[in-house]
Amino acid sequence: MEIDLLAGLSNYHGDLQPNSFTLNYAKPAAILSFKYELRNNLYLRVGAGIGALEGSDQSNRDELKKRNLSFKTSLFEFNVGAEYRFVRENLGYTPYVFAGAGIFSFRPYATYHDQKVYLQPLGTEGQGLAQYPQKKPYKLTQFCLPLGFGIKWPLNQSIDLGVEFGHRKLFTDYVDDVSGTFADQQALLNAHGQLAVDLAFRRSEIDPSKPYPNEGVRRGNTNKEDAYYFGGVTIAIKIPHNDLHIG
Repeated sequence: MEIDLLAGLSNYHGDLQPNSFTLNYAKPAAILSFKYELRNNLYLRVGAGIGALEGSDQSNRDELKKRNLSFKTSLFEFNVGAEYRFVRENLGYTPYVFAGAGIFSFRPYATYHDQKVYLQPLGTEGQGLAQYPQKKPYKLTQFCLPLGFGIKWPLNQSIDLGVEFGHRKLFTDYVDDVSGTFADQQALLNAHGQLAVDLAFRRSEIDPSKPYPNEGVRRGNTNKEDAYYFGGVTIAIKIPHNDLHIG
C-alpha cells in the first residue's frame, strides 16, 4: 500500500481559455491518493483532490476579448481507478499510466461591481426557462474521467519522489458558465432579474454602444466540452504489508 500526495497546479480548457495546456490562470492544487497493489505492477488508486479554476476573455483570442466574460470556481474531486507501472530495474525510475472515473463539484462565479455573484442560479443562457425546454439547469456535481501519466524515482526504500500529470474528460460545457446561445433579453429579465441580463452580456461594460444580442446569437462553443487538469510533484510513502494489522 502507498499514500501519495501531489502538490501542484490545476487549470482548465474551455470557452474562456483557448489553450489546451497553459500556466495562464493556473491555481494551486493538491491530491491525496491511496494505492494498493492488486497484482504485479497493477495498482488500485483512490484519491481526493482540491483546486481552483479560472478563465477570462481578457486573455482569449483577439476576436473574443470584446465578449468580456470571466469566471472563477473552487474545485473538489473524488476518483477511483487503476495505475500500471512499467517497472525496469535498470532504469532507476518507474514510469506509469493511470485511468479511472470520478465525480467533481464546481460553482462558477463572476466578480461584478466588486461583488462575488454565483452564475448557475441566474440561468445566463436561459437554462430552466419554459421557452427553452432543451436548456436544462446544469448540475454542480458531475462525472469525470481521469487519464494521465507520471514518473517515480526512489528516494529510499520507503519514499518515492515523482511528477504526475492528469487530464479530466468532462461531460459538461458549463464549468465556465459559457456554452450555447443568448436567451431572449426580456424573458431572462422576467425570470431572473437585471443581474442575470448584465452577467449574460458583458460587452456593454467596455462598449456601451453595443446592445444586448438577439435571441439565438452564439455566446459560446457547444461543439466541445470543457476540461481540466492537474499537474505537480508527488511524494509517495510505502507501507509494507507486514505493517498492516486488521482485527
